[in-house]
Amino acid sequence: MTQKKSSKNQKAPLAPHRSNGKTTGFSGVVSGGAIARNLGAVSAAAGFEGKANLLGRLGAVLLRYGRITQIVLAAIAVLLTYGHTLDVPFYLDDFSNIEENPSIYQWDGTLKSLWGFGKLRTMAYLTLGINYKLHAFQVAGYHVVNIAIHLITGLLVMALVRSLAKSPVLKDRADGTLVFWASTLAGILFLVHPLHIQAVTYIVQRMASLAALFYVGSLVGYVEGRTASTHLKQVLWFSFCALFAAFAFITKQNTATLPVAITLVEIVFFGHSRKKLLLIGLGGVGAIFGVWVVFSFILDYNPFSLEVMEKMTQETSAISRISYFATQTRVLWLYLKHFLWPTQLLMDYQSYPISQDFWEGIVPFALLGHLLLAGVGFFSIERQPMLAFGIFFYYVAHAVESSFIPITDVVFEHRAYLPDVGLCCLAGWALGIGSQKPVGWLRPGWVRGTSIALLVVLGILCFERNQVWRDPVALWQDNANKLPSNRRAWEILGKYLVLAGRYEESLAASGKSAIVTKEENGVTQYTYSHEALLNLIVANIKLKRFDMAKKLVADGLKSGMSPLNRSKLLTNYANIFYQEGNLSEAEKLYKEAIDVFPAGLPPRINLGAIYAGTGRYDEAEQIWKEAAQIDPNNLSVLQNMKLLKEIRSK
Repeated sequence: MTQKKSSKNQKAPLAPHRSNGKTTGFSGVVSGGAIARNLGAVSAAAGFEGKANLLGRLGAVLLRYGRITQIVLAAIAVLLTYGHTLDVPFYLDDFSNIEENPSIYQWDGTLKSLWGFGKLRTMAYLTLGINYKLHAFQVAGYHVVNIAIHLITGLLVMALVRSLAKSPVLKDRADGTLVFWASTLAGILFLVHPLHIQAVTYIVQRMASLAALFYVGSLVGYVEGRTASTHLKQVLWFSFCALFAAFAFITKQNTATLPVAITLVEIVFFGHSRKKLLLIGLGGVGAIFGVWVVFSFILDYNPFSLEVMEKMTQETSAISRISYFATQTRVLWLYLKHFLWPTQLLMDYQSYPISQDFWEGIVPFALLGHLLLAGVGFFSIERQPMLAFGIFFYYVAHAVESSFIPITDVVFEHRAYLPDVGLCCLAGWALGIGSQKPVGWLRPGWVRGTSIALLVVLGILCFERNQVWRDPVALWQDNANKLPSNRRAWEILGKYLVLAGRYEESLAASGKSAIVTKEENGVTQYTYSHEALLNLIVANIKLKRFDMAKKLVADGLKSGMSPLNRSKLLTNYANIFYQEGNLSEAEKLYKEAIDVFPAGLPPRINLGAIYAGTGRYDEAEQIWKEAAQIDPNNLSVLQNMKLLKEIRSK
């Protein structure tokens, strides 16, 4: 839509009037004197008349070194909120994607092997593979990379706001002061918001944060290319956009909506005639089709096959598309609630109720709410473009994981990481406007003070939530208490209670994870997941209740399971005989566990202990060397090898 410089448009309360003077490096120009007067007025309104000139000079300095200031502030914010998380252990999918993934711990250093394991997530696995090559399974290095990705993404959010402010729709509405405040507040809000913890502190969700980095970076490249002053700059920025888009597409599948996001930016911030809008829309559809063809090619599928389309657009068949979409109409409001009021956050929402259709419970009202919000966005395109962008970007970025593509886990907080970029841009812009001139009864000083206070409170909440993540028992106890119906939370809590030596508590927690059914004869049947069963076995072994532990193992081995899980059961079965002194039976079971899952460490370590304890030092050394090849930094292996060397030297 073409923006006309009518008196109606000039009166829209979108930004303070542009001042003339020294260029600041941000979109628009502003003089140091104007900044000083602005901050001086704010100080006077707040009752600090005597410090007005000092604050004015400080404001001028901050704006003069605007981008350096933003980088420093962002780094400090991230350090304060995430600096204490370097010891957070592996959780949930960290094990299957990193610690138990031979594509990582046996990586040959080539892209080909990673490509064969997870084609559409190659970039994420590449970074995880490099982490392993540098420090194996020591978690600190993984966290350093995750935190760095989060920091860069926050800086790109700031850059996106700055870039959008140079678009034709906003360039006459925003001066340097507004752009500085808006971009800074948007970026810091993104960095310290507690809802984003899962995408940063949960190691494997580097996939979500790295995908967002490339996604937002590509958007920045596009906008900069559209507003570039020379042909060379256009070529460079559009090349940057294309490169980051390519990286995004092989980091995580939710980035497939990037062409739609670029189309959204074009429509909202580069006003066009109806004819051009139609062409832009057709171009967006063509780009989406192009991404579909690329994804199909990568996965070696026929992009024109309906069967392939069905397969590529569902992670599970246990939930119908209608049921999943109906559920997501409620889930999106949950994410929005957590953005506005970030309490009651959870690691896991496994027992979140599934809606079967659009007429169940609050689903019709949830859907109506989304339609109304979309309507607000549509009618805001001309007068409040950032509001329209924030709303529509939120839905576009959620489209892959919160629409008609069924995923087993219907809720995970890391899925809000990328969509929240739009909300942070909107919030930063609104607070930036309010910090520059009175809006109704609001005064700039109040808005700035409230904005800073808000970021401080969010930072404290983020720090405290991360503190909970450092203690697995505290994290899962918190999860189980907040959502008692979540069986997976109780089962994982039972696991960490075992590791903490709290065996009776582990039995109680693991017991709460059981599926309870009543037979026709009135007998109550308790069914446990494999992980819960392992908890019960280990806790009973530690409590010397060997008969109960053997019974649980025997029951577990009757069911079907993965090689890894069978190996774990056999290893624990061997542990029982080892503690009973039946070394021959234990040795037999450890060997069987290794045959079932050759990459397993515990059976090799324990088998080596039997060899060493019975004087078979050569065999002990050999089995521990094999274990060291799997995990060169395993403490038990290193200690055993050192002790064996000392024994043989005597």
